[in-house]
Amino acid sequence: AQEMVAAASGFAAQPRAACGEVVSRAMARSPCSAPGQFTVVEVWFLSGGPNGMEARDEEAPEVGREAPKKKAKIVATVALPGREVKSARLRHILVRYQEPGAVPDDRKPSRTRQEAEALLRALLTEFRDELSELKRRFGKLKRPEELALKSERFLRRCKEHSVCPTAQKGGGMCGDLGWVSREAQRKLSREFQEAVAVLRPGDWSDIVPSADGLHIIQRIA
Repeated sequence: AQEMVAAASGFAAQPRAACGEVVSRAMARSPCSAPGQFTVVEVWFLSGGPNGMEARDEEAPEVGREAPKKKAKIVATVALPGREVKSARLRHILVRYQEPGAVPDDRKPSRTRQEAEALLRALLTEFRDELSELKRRFGKLKRPEELALKSERFLRRCKEHSVCPTAQKGGGMCGDLGWVSREAQRKLSREFQEAVAVLRPGDWSDIVPSADGLHIIQRIA
């Protein structure tokens, strides 16, 4: 049981990835030749309610603590004239898989969804481990997003695994989606928008499904 807790703790604020890792390890340890059914439920409480970081930005300051002097960045969009919408600059890795029983699609790899999620969990672990090295090498960079942009592993892994056209961008723009409004995030999927809503600059999202496949998303501004 302690091993499973330790496995889940490696994916803080990423319940889908945590549950997938626990199930994967439980199946590997199962004495049965035919794997049984495993169900894992993790509840992760986020401050700010359903609006995530937006509500967190608007929370009242604690007693004896000054209110923050800077507001979260507001970026105007043209999608809704006269209305300002908070946006986030994002980069991601997108992988695809074949649905079981579906007509084979040559545009998609032969991997299953479980294999695709295992790949993304391995990438999240790799990026987390790299962060310690980046902090050692670039300690003068205090902002998490500045450290994130120093990641060489992301550039390699994005070009290696991501099927998004952004993976072909050069240099530090590899995988970069640019500034994405909440409306644009929701068009990708409701899960995509909800995952981004709770990210701080430098954070990685949980594994996120959309019509295009499975994403892991990093907020870089």
